[in-house]
Amino acid sequence: MTIAALPILLTGFTSQASLIVAVGAQNAFVIRQGIARSHVPAIVGICIAADAILITLGTRGMGAVVERHPSAMSALTWIGAAVLMLYAVLAFKRVFARVRALRRYRADIAEHMPGGADISVTDAAVADTAVPGAAVADAIVTDTATVASTEDCSGHNTGNSSVAGDGRAASSGAGANKAIGRAASNQPTRNQPTRNEVSHRPQASDTRRTEQSPLRADVMACLGFTFLNPNVYLDTIVLMGGLAATYGTTLKWSFAAGAILCSVLWFTLLGALSVTMSRLFHSTQAWIALDSVIGVAMVLISLHLALG
Repeated sequence: MTIAALPILLTGFTSQASLIVAVGAQNAFVIRQGIARSHVPAIVGICIAADAILITLGTRGMGAVVERHPSAMSALTWIGAAVLMLYAVLAFKRVFARVRALRRYRADIAEHMPGGADISVTDAAVADTAVPGAAVADAIVTDTATVASTEDCSGHNTGNSSVAGDGRAASSGAGANKAIGRAASNQPTRNQPTRNEVSHRPQASDTRRTEQSPLRADVMACLGFTFLNPNVYLDTIVLMGGLAATYGTTLKWSFAAGAILCSVLWFTLLGALSVTMSRLFHSTQAWIALDSVIGVAMVLISLHLALG
């Protein structure tokens, strides 16, 4: 590449950036997949490859072909609007499902703990684990008293059995004391979680895992957001192809290279930053907020396509 081609490459880069760096269906999908850590490399690779193919087709003069078939673009517009509206419905469906599950969980906490409705979910989960421990301790004390009483009664029958009974009662009492000690040591304090709490406490990885989809479903959704959007053809094939044609048969490929480079950097950074943001989405409330924003954005974009 010559020095004269460098400004043209930068022009292609900035032109593509002005089109791609915006809130759209494809970018919203990449962000959500990155936060869920669901097949991010595959999704990013599809987006980059799609832009590279479409920009290359536009540079080779396919923009004229697209402009000669307005009816096909009109049909694609309605299909794309329907797909976006469907994805919005699915996003709101996930929101409602999480809200119902969260309400049921809090209702269970309030039912099993006094004042449970006034405490946080985490504190309620910690306090709830104290109930089984107390029940175990009470059961051990009751069983110990029963065993000791039985041994004392059997010891009054004969002299020899009395000695044996006393020995067994003493042994049983010592064993019971050890059991009570172990049970008391297992009782949770205010700041000390139990083993049951630790094993059942929700982790960020568990929350993300519930948001992950099969690879095939993610790939099909990504292809739909990419190729069922009529704006992608107008932007990459018609607009970018027309701009590239103004630089002649040789330098137009420098313009196309700059545009493709922009797509590579943009989707790579978007996927990487979304994965980093996944640390913030370890709670149900965070996913409710994310899917609510995505649902609203999809509805607005769908209406813009249908009415524009």
